[in-house]
Amino acid sequence: MQKGKDGRKLVVCAVIMLFFGVACLPSIFAFESKKKIIPLTDGNTLYVGGSGPGNYTNIQDAIDNASD
Repeated sequence: MQKGKDGRKLVVCAVIMLFFGVACLPSIFAFESKKKIIPLTDGNTLYVGGSGPGNYTNIQDAIDNASD
């Protein structure tokens, strides 16, 4: 009889730990989302194709007019 009780205790402990782990995940992700995001560009985007002002007709023209 002792083996059956030990197995149930182990299962109950595992389930409780699982619930605590699932309850902690939202707070972990909320903490991660507060990190400051640094943009990789300064916002200057060159468009190729389409119609409208500032659109280049081919990629090489956009590359030639791009700055560092």
